[in-house]
Amino acid sequence: MKVDKIEGLRCLEVHKNSGIEHYPQALELLNRGEGSRSGCGLTFSGDMAEIAQHAYFAESDLLKAKQYAYLSAKAKIIQLQEKPLSSLDTVDMLNIVLISDNAELLHWYSQYVTYIYSDHNRVLHRNKVGSLDYLYLQRHLALQGKFDLLGERAEYILANPPGKANLKYQVDHEFYLGLATGDMEKMAEAIRFLCSKAGVRKRNFSDSNCPSQHFMSPTSLMLGKIANLSGYELDIEDEMYPNELVKIAPLSEYDDQFDYIKSLDIYTEFKSDSFADIERFTPKPPGQYNIDITVQSKPNEKRP
Repeated sequence: MKVDKIEGLRCLEVHKNSGIEHYPQALELLNRGEGSRSGCGLTFSGDMAEIAQHAYFAESDLLKAKQYAYLSAKAKIIQLQEKPLSSLDTVDMLNIVLISDNAELLHWYSQYVTYIYSDHNRVLHRNKVGSLDYLYLQRHLALQGKFDLLGERAEYILANPPGKANLKYQVDHEFYLGLATGDMEKMAEAIRFLCSKAGVRKRNFSDSNCPSQHFMSPTSLMLGKIANLSGYELDIEDEMYPNELVKIAPLSEYDDQFDYIKSLDIYTEFKSDSFADIERFTPKPPGQYNIDITVQSKPNEKRP
């Protein structure tokens, strides 16, 4: 596939209309406690995300986009509470959280790491070059401000590159090394590549499943937001880099809008029959102890 804004607008319209049509049914099932809570949460979250994307890229309504991104990110937690090993492997869900600029939800998602801790035997895939879990842990280290380990892991994988299939993610580690060392030009250089024709061709349609991939580099949005959250406002002017979305500008008030969303306790303890101690991985409110993701997370480190 290639970037096509006309096709992108068409897809945005189709997806938005589908979201508006289908979310009431998912919400009604949640209200009645019927059907799959996980499935309904996933559906409702996706529908809100479609409305959020359309709001920004088709309507140029940033405030509406942030509000619906907030609803999407909060509703996604319904699914993650029911299936707490679910992955955040594409950038789409993290971008929805970042677009919302809601500090509490961003804190929650920065602590949601069960999907990169479900390891077996002595192999810790989050530390293994060639595993995408290595990349995913980098995102969480960056969001949590664990810059020493972030930089150590970035240096290691850049010096010991993975196989051909994952070489395209090395630019992300260049960014993370820049973030860890405070090198703004290194961060900007990585993002500029992602926004270039070569970067868009290599990454846009594998990193994201959303129509917004026709209007921006999804990974550049994620990395740009992470830089801003860390105190670095990068000087990047590129049509594939959404500067307005990258800026940190929370809404003065977020509207839960639906009774079910209002009553949702996002800190409900995780349960799982296949992950014995999953309760301790449940994200906790700011100020309470959360699992330390720097423990046993050095490059190539194995379980004792």
